[in-house]
Amino acid sequence: MSISAFALIMTCISFIIYERQKLRQNLLSEIQLLAQIIGSNCEAALMFNERVGVEEILSVLEAEPSIEFASVFDKNDKEFATYKRNNTQQMTSPIIENGHYKFTNNTLLVVNDISVNEKVIGKVFIQANLSQLHSLIKRVCINAVIALIGTVFLLYLISSRLQRIITEPILELANTAKRVSTHRDYSLEVTNKSNDEIGFLINAFNDMLAQIRNRQAALTSSEEKYRTLFNASGEAVLLAEDQKIIDCNLSALTTFGCIDRSELIGKNVSAIYPEKQPDGSTSQEFINKQISLTMKRGTSKFVCIQRKISGVEFSGEVSLTKMEVNNRIIRQAIVRDISDKIRADEELKQGMIAAENANNAKSEFLANMSHELRTPLHGILSFSSFGLKHYDAASPEKLLKYFQRIETSGKTLLDLLNDLLDLSKLEAKMTMFEFRPTAINNLIVSVIEEFHLLAEERSISIRFDDSNQSPKVHIDRMKISQVIRNLISNALKFSNDNTEISVMTRADRNTISVSVQDTGIGIPDNELDVIFNKFTQSTRTNSGAGGTGLGLAICKEIINGHDGTILASNTPKGTLITFNLPTNTS
Repeated sequence: MSISAFALIMTCISFIIYERQKLRQNLLSEIQLLAQIIGSNCEAALMFNERVGVEEILSVLEAEPSIEFASVFDKNDKEFATYKRNNTQQMTSPIIENGHYKFTNNTLLVVNDISVNEKVIGKVFIQANLSQLHSLIKRVCINAVIALIGTVFLLYLISSRLQRIITEPILELANTAKRVSTHRDYSLEVTNKSNDEIGFLINAFNDMLAQIRNRQAALTSSEEKYRTLFNASGEAVLLAEDQKIIDCNLSALTTFGCIDRSELIGKNVSAIYPEKQPDGSTSQEFINKQISLTMKRGTSKFVCIQRKISGVEFSGEVSLTKMEVNNRIIRQAIVRDISDKIRADEELKQGMIAAENANNAKSEFLANMSHELRTPLHGILSFSSFGLKHYDAASPEKLLKYFQRIETSGKTLLDLLNDLLDLSKLEAKMTMFEFRPTAINNLIVSVIEEFHLLAEERSISIRFDDSNQSPKVHIDRMKISQVIRNLISNALKFSNDNTEISVMTRADRNTISVSVQDTGIGIPDNELDVIFNKFTQSTRTNSGAGGTGLGLAICKEIINGHDGTILASNTPKGTLITFNLPTNTS
C-alpha cells in the first residue's frame, strides 16, 4: 500500500507540474502567435508611417481580457503606437531580442520582430496578465489533491480487507510448489477452498501437475513421433555433434543438392559453407561464434552464405538449437533457402526508395510552386492595397509606379501559370504534337533574330554557322522553337557582357543534334542532371536572375515527346546544353 501511495503522490506531482508547464506553454504560444499576426498586419502601415492604422490594429486587443498592454516600435526602437487597458502599468522595457519572452510573477512579456524581405522594420511588444493562468493551475492542484486523498483511502480499505483472503491460500500454494520442486513428487495437489481468482490459480497449479504426469507417461513414444516429424518436415533439418553432421532429413538432401544421406552424414559442418562469408571472416570462425552463442543461450538464429554439395552458394537462414539427448549435447540446425526472399526484399527496398524519392520530389515541387505563386500575388495585393489607400493623395507618378509593379507581378504570375499548364499537359501526355518536315537551321535563325536587340544591348554576339545544311526532320515546329528559345534565353541570362554565345548543329544518319554554348560560370557536376527538374536551378546560377524555374523541365518533356534526349555538360568556356532528335521522328 505504501508503494502504491508513493506512486500516486509522484504521479499527482508530475501531473501538476506537467499541467502547469502545458498551460504556460499554451499561453506563450497564443501570445507569440498574436504578436506575429499583429506584426504582419502592421507591415504596410510601418512602411508608410501610418500610425492610425497601427492603433486600429492594436485596438482589437480589447477583446482579449488577458492583454494588459501592447505597443509597436519602429526600426529605430521608438514607440510608434500603443494599446493600454485601463489601470494597467507597463512592466518592463520592450526593447529586447526578437522572439524573447519573460514570465514574471503576474505577467508574461513577449517581443517579436516585424520583418519585410528579411529586413527588420519594427517590433511588437505584448504584456499579458497571468491571473487566469494562476486560477487554472490552482484548480488543477485542488482536484489532484482531492483525487489523491480519495484514492489512498480507498486503497487502504481494499488492501486491509483482502489481505486475509489472499495470503493464506497463496502460502499453502507456495509450500506445495516447494515440496514438488524438492522431491520431484508430482502426485501432490493443493486443496481448493474458494471459487475466486485464488481458487482459479490453485486449479491451474493442480492441472499443471496433472499435465506433467501425463507428459512423463507419453515420453516413451515421443522419440518415435519426433523421428516421423523430422523426416516429414518441409524444411532442411540437420543434427550435429561437435563438428560432425550425424543426421539429416529428406528436405536437407533437396536443399543441399544431395541424392543420399551419406553425402552429408559424417561430413564436417564446414562442408556446407563457403570458405569466407561476405563480411570477410572465414566460415569456420563464423560457425564457431554461432555455436558458442547457442551453447550459452540455447538457441541462435542467423543469416549467412551456405554452399550446396555441387559448390553453388545461396543465402540461408539458420535456426540453431542446443538439445541434450542421453547426456549428449546435440545441435539441431533448421536451414531455409531465402535467396528469393532477399531478392524480393531488395526489389521492395528499391521500390520504396523510388516511391520516397517521388514523394520528396512532389513535396519539393509543391513547396516551390507555392512560393513562386505567392511572391507575385503578394506584390499585386500589396501595391493594389497601397493604391487604394493613397489614390486620393498620391501623385500620378506614384500611382504609375504601383500599376507598373502590379503589371510586372501579373506578367510573372501569368508566365508561371502558362509554364505550369504546359508542363502538366506534357507530363500527362495531353499535349498534341504536330510533326512536319522542318529545316531546323531556318528555325534556329528565326529564333536568334528574336534576341537580336537584347544581345546587342549587352554586346553579346550569338554565332550560328548555317553553312552546314542539316536535313529536314519531322518535328513540332512551335515546340522545338520553344526549346531553342529557352536555351538561348538562359545562355544570355548567365553570360557575361561582351562575350559570345555559340549555337551549333550536327547531323548523322539517324540523329540531329542542336547545342547552345554560353560563357557563364558553369554548373556543378553533381547538378547537371537535376537542373532539368521542376523549380530547380544550379546553386551557381540561382541568383535571382528571373524565370519560373520550369523552362528546362518543359524542354525535357518536349524533347521526350520527340523520342529525343537532352543533357547538360561543362566546357572550359561555360555550359553546353545539347538536345538530340531522331531524324525519323513521326
